Amino acid sequence: ADLRLRDDFSVLIITGPNTGGKTLTLKTVGLLQLMFQAGLHVPVGPGTRMPIFEHIGADIGDEQSIAQNLSTFSGHVRNVAKILDAAGRRSLVLLDELGAGTDPAEGAALGTAVLEALLERGAAVVVTTHLGSLKEFAFGHPEVENASVEFDPVTLAPTYRLLIGIPGNSNALAIAARHGLDAAVIGRARAIVDQGGRPTEEVIETLLESRRSLEATRSRSERHLVRSQNLQKAAEERQRHLEKRERRIEAEAHRVLDDTLRELLAAAESPLRELASAPQALRPAVAQLRTLLVAAHREGRVGRRRRDYIATLRKQDPIWVPRLGQVCRVRKINREAETLNVQVGSLTMDIVFDDVSIVDPVEAEALLGLINDKGKP
Repeated sequence: ADLRLRDDFSVLIITGPNTGGKTLTLKTVGLLQLMFQAGLHVPVGPGTRMPIFEHIGADIGDEQSIAQNLSTFSGHVRNVAKILDAAGRRSLVLLDELGAGTDPAEGAALGTAVLEALLERGAAVVVTTHLGSLKEFAFGHPEVENASVEFDPVTLAPTYRLLIGIPGNSNALAIAARHGLDAAVIGRARAIVDQGGRPTEEVIETLLESRRSLEATRSRSERHLVRSQNLQKAAEERQRHLEKRERRIEAEAHRVLDDTLRELLAAAESPLRELASAPQALRPAVAQLRTLLVAAHREGRVGRRRRDYIATLRKQDPIWVPRLGQVCRVRKINREAETLNVQVGSLTMDIVFDDVSIVDPVEAEALLGLINDKGKP
C-alpha cells in the first residue's frame, strides 16, 4: 500500500494479528527512510517522494517476547521518554506495541497520551498496537489514520498486505486454534468473548468483509476490462489489416489498369501513325481516337489517382516506373513542369508524371530492396 505520511495523515496506527507483519512494516518504514537519507537506492515505485528527517526515534521490542513484566514496561517507557524529548516537526517516530506490558486500560490511556503529545509536536508517527481504544482514537482525529495487516480468514494466515483506513482484529483465537490449542479451550474462550460483546471488533470484521467483497468484485471487473481491451485491440488490428489489404488491392487494381492502358497506347501508336496518312475524311476520327486513349490514361480515374498519388510524393520516396522496368528513388519534384528527377541505381534521369505507376509504397520499397540485393556481389 502507498504510505502517505504528512500528505493524508501524521499518525498511522497499525493493528492486526501477531505474526501478521505489523513489526515488519514498522521496520521497513524505518529502514527505507535510513537508506534514503544515507543516499542509497531505495526499492520504491516511480513517483515516490520521501522527506528528510532530522531525528528518527524508534522503540521496537522483541515481537516474539511472551513475558511482559515491569522491567520490560520500564524499558519501553524510558525509550518513549527520550523520543518525546527529541520529537519535533522534522521527526519520524516508530513505536512497536504502544501501551503493551502493563494493565490494558492503563496502557491504552498512556498510549493515547503519548500520541496526543507527538501530535502536538508535529512529528510523523507510525505505531503498532493490539489495544482497541487506540483504534478508536484514530476515528476522532483527522490527522490520525488506522491501518491493518491483512489476515486471510480461510487459511488463517497473514497476507502481508497493509490496508490503509481499516483497523484490524488481533484474531487471537483463530491463531491459537491454528497453532494447535485445544478446541474445547478455544470454544470456551469464544463463549466468554461473546458474553462480553465486541461491538468494535464486529464493525471491523464487517468492514474487512466488505473490503474483501469489493476487492473480489474489482478483480473480476479488471479481468473483464482486460479481456474487453484485448478483444478491442484484436478487432482494431483486424480492421487495420483489412483496410490495409483493401488499399493494396485498390492500388494493385489501379496499377494493373494503368499498365493495361499504357500497353494499349503503345500497341495503338503504330496503327495510329499509319492511319495518319489515311484519307482526309478519316483523319478527324483518328485524332479523336488518339485523344480518347490519352485522356483515358491521363484524365480518367487512373489519371486522377496518379495525380493524387504524385501529390503525396516526397524526396527519397520509392516509385515504380514501368517504362524503365525499375523502382526508382525520387530526388527532385518539379510540379509546374510535371517532371521528376529520379535515381536508378547510380544513374539519375528526368521522367514525366505520366511515367509513374501507382504502386503501394511498401511494395515499392520491398521491390527496391530486392533489386539492390540482387545487384550486390
